[in-house]
Amino acid sequence: AGNTDLNPESSKGYEVSLKKNSSSLTYFNNQINDEIIYSGGKYANGTGESNYKGYELGTSYKIDSLDTIFSFHHIDLKATDDKGEKLAKRADTTTTFNIDTYKGKLHVNFNGQYIGDRVEYSYGTYNVSSKTGNYGVFNSAINYNVTKDFQGYIKLDNIGDKKYQVVDGYGTAKRSYYLGLKANF
Repeated sequence: AGNTDLNPESSKGYEVSLKKNSSSLTYFNNQINDEIIYSGGKYANGTGESNYKGYELGTSYKIDSLDTIFSFHHIDLKATDDKGEKLAKRADTTTTFNIDTYKGKLHVNFNGQYIGDRVEYSYGTYNVSSKTGNYGVFNSAINYNVTKDFQGYIKLDNIGDKKYQVVDGYGTAKRSYYLGLKANF
């Protein structure tokens, strides 16, 4: 899938951010020329100028009495090619959150993400062959520091056993459980 005739991408853009304490709101607008894409079974440079614009919202909040940190991040993206058509495989909305609680040597995490609409085109045309977005996935982990150099963990991914695809035709793991030990030498 390699291509020795690829040109490097070039980009120009700007962003404007407002920040207060641990929260921020950012508007961004970027134009990319010679964007590297996968087309016809190999990597190639796209034609024209791609545009990525949208906003990001992020915040975190610490609840001292509970030794807990809550964080939230949201991106709203409009990614288009030089014809104004939506770029494939780019989610129009991405939202993530984390809740982390610390009690001595114990760390408990619960996290999730929501992925909005994404399209896949049929053979380089603008005919939509599939949509792979609109799903939410939740995960959790418990970490215990036995000593500075020895930790144990339990991890649970895809708690709701959601069937979803990050890329059309490539399934993801069902609900998965992990038990592990980590030692530093």
